[in-house]
Amino acid sequence: MMKKENSKGILGMCIGLSVGVAIGAATKNMGLWMPVGMSVGLVLGMSFGSSDEE
Repeated sequence: MMKKENSKGILGMCIGLSVGVAIGAATKNMGLWMPVGMSVGLVLGMSFGSSDEE
């Protein structure tokens, strides 16, 4: 089973990847926006996930 603390990071990464793909498709620069969206989503998911543990 997946640990609960990792689920926020994975969810954020999926949302960020979706946004990155949408921006990449609109600007026709998929190679840039896919990793940017994924990394921003992962960072935001981990930061929002850590506030629940306190």
